[in-house]
Amino acid sequence: MTLTRRKFLSSSVILGSSIMLPKITQAAAAQGRVIVGYENLAIGPIGQVLNQINTILGDYYKAYQYSFDEVIGNNTIKSMVEAKEGPADGSQLLFAFAPQIDIFPEIYRKLPYDPLTDFKPLVLLGGYTFLITVGPAVDKSVKNIDDYAKWVDANPEYRNIGFAQYGSSGHVTMLMLARGKNIALRPQSYRSLTQLGADLADGNLAAGIVLTGFNRKLYENGTLRAIGTTSQFRHPGYHDIPTCREQGLNDIDISGWFGLFINAQTPEDRYNKLMYAYQNSVTRGDYLKVLQQNLFKPIFDNPEQITARIQKEQQFYRNVIEEYRISRL
Repeated sequence: MTLTRRKFLSSSVILGSSIMLPKITQAAAAQGRVIVGYENLAIGPIGQVLNQINTILGDYYKAYQYSFDEVIGNNTIKSMVEAKEGPADGSQLLFAFAPQIDIFPEIYRKLPYDPLTDFKPLVLLGGYTFLITVGPAVDKSVKNIDDYAKWVDANPEYRNIGFAQYGSSGHVTMLMLARGKNIALRPQSYRSLTQLGADLADGNLAAGIVLTGFNRKLYENGTLRAIGTTSQFRHPGYHDIPTCREQGLNDIDISGWFGLFINAQTPEDRYNKLMYAYQNSVTRGDYLKVLQQNLFKPIFDNPEQITARIQKEQQFYRNVIEEYRISRL
């Protein structure tokens, strides 16, 4: 079964006996809901990952069968509030990218949720890094970040650089890149990675900060070219792309993740059953295969480790926002 834009996955199974026996029906799982604050995730690698985790989850957890619903608005904050205020019984979960959890509390002066007290982590579904990417608007002689810096100096009309979501890890990367290489870049925020990739491919945008795994065919056919990655080490599937650190940007070590969370008021027994089901699901070989195919990294953090990771990342971005004087909202 494939994902649709509004309902990523929704199904139930009814089992029956042979004609000669009284019909026996197994109770269908109740319908659950996973709230998603981003547009068009059904199109692309995240959709494939979500399809796979939902398929596997049914082997470990029978109480709910989840559909994925987009709740769009206010830079994804609408989805966070809806998840916070929704039922705390396991019927409603939250899909989140790292910035909603680790950067937004630092960049917003007043946020209507607290990621550490309003939600409990269930599982991190995968990890990614960012590709500093140039499109067909940039001369093909540009092979690395230093080449790009010189090219922008010579072509200042192309100094816009795109990223998905104001206040995201991509936004922070762009600011660190501009300062580290002394490039007069101008930030251009997009609502979705799909829109960002389309503008890069069409030549409407010269460069962008793109998540690994997205727009893969455009990289393979040469329309888009990655000139650097933002993680400390080279990312699986992109071993030929040097990191920013390898290119003199020693302060850039930025990666991200996506995962599932639940209302913190959910009873402990219900939380534990669902958490263990998801934790088991992400270790399965068929799930890891889909992650690898879509160029994401597995993450095997338990809830305590996820919380520690979030706290560490919040401190990192708190320092970056202060140092780079990023305007708070």
